[in-house]
Amino acid sequence: MGHLGAGLRQQRWSRRVLIADGLACALAAGTVLGTHRLGSALEPISRARAPIALGLSVTSALLLSSAGRAQVRDADLEAAAIVNFGWVAACAMASARTQTPVSAALIAATAAFDAAAGVAQWILRSDADVAECRHHG
Repeated sequence: MGHLGAGLRQQRWSRRVLIADGLACALAAGTVLGTHRLGSALEPISRARAPIALGLSVTSALLLSSAGRAQVRDADLEAAAIVNFGWVAACAMASARTQTPVSAALIAATAAFDAAAGVAQWILRSDADVAECRHHG
């Protein structure tokens, strides 16, 4: 069961990371939509509420649909990692703007979570696709 067991463990962890990330994006989308109730403490987030929430919702759908596959593919993990690194870049750009301490903390926490999720997704990819390409190459 050595290689098979390792593959099953990798699938379980891949699915868990995708689900956690997808649920976090859905929660973040709902939070962003509710920022208008928090007043100016979340500027500049509250000014771009709709596009940020839409982006988070689409990201959540991508992640959760990938997690729902019978077999999580390396392409799913790569796409998720790239999207997460895109969110890290968006957070970096947002942090360069004038903001409140609350929004700065929220942006920093988001960037840290997205970076960790992206790294985990990248690491969880298998080398099976690479080996298959070499074999057929």
